Amino acid sequence: MKNIMLDNRLSNAAKTISFEALEDIATNYSRTGSPIEDARAELYMPYHNQLHTLNVIDDILLLSEVLDLTRYERDVAVCAGSAHDIVHDLGMGFGENEAQSAQWLVGKMERSGEFTQFMTKMGELAVLGTITTVAHINGVYLFQQAYKEQQFPSKRTRLVAEVVAAADLGRLLQLDGPFLAHQMYRERVCGASAYEPKVDEKCIEFLAQQADITGTFRFDNVSIDKVLASKRKEVHTYSIELLELVKSGVIDSWKQLVARDRDFMRQN
Repeated sequence: MKNIMLDNRLSNAAKTISFEALEDIATNYSRTGSPIEDARAELYMPYHNQLHTLNVIDDILLLSEVLDLTRYERDVAVCAGSAHDIVHDLGMGFGENEAQSAQWLVGKMERSGEFTQFMTKMGELAVLGTITTVAHINGVYLFQQAYKEQQFPSKRTRLVAEVVAAADLGRLLQLDGPFLAHQMYRERVCGASAYEPKVDEKCIEFLAQQADITGTFRFDNVSIDKVLASKRKEVHTYSIELLELVKSGVIDSWKQLVARDRDFMRQN
């Protein structure tokens, strides 16, 4: 997506809210997580930056077509996807970032005068539905997303929340998934900075988790899984191979690991 303001699939109100969210994220957390590429940013989030939000929006628009969302449902979903990480303070407690992001969106939707109370609530619930944890159950790593436990006023409201939550994980089983997952790990270990983590036992533990998840994770909605997990086999195979290369010492630096990710994306 080059410029959301030029996307004719969205209303002007949705474009305006999404554009503002994207610009705020770029200023606060950077466009790609690189200090070199965006010197304006206040912080450098390796993962939760504008690139992640753009990926979420792209996947929402794709799923909107597949699942036949109405025009207003698509507008709300894109607004929610744009805003879901507008607040991302690594020091906040569990769910607090999403709660504050949801309130940011509610305020913008209410002030626009273009969204009904029902639509605004739909957007709020969609943002809150992206709260995600990783659980280890019966030897298998599973993603648990909040939308599955929420109470919704309608089935369509739940569908919008499911689309936004799925898009938040949308690159997991795509070719850029391993690279982005490793940026998320970097952010977790090094925080909002340009530092790179060590390739150590902690890193190996994360890689093992990714190798597991990429083989077992399924989106609940079959149609969503078909679209967003189209590269499951390739990503899972690569994740296993990468884990073995790190464990054997063939890859022993972060730069080597990321270079291997980029080779994987180019070769596939």
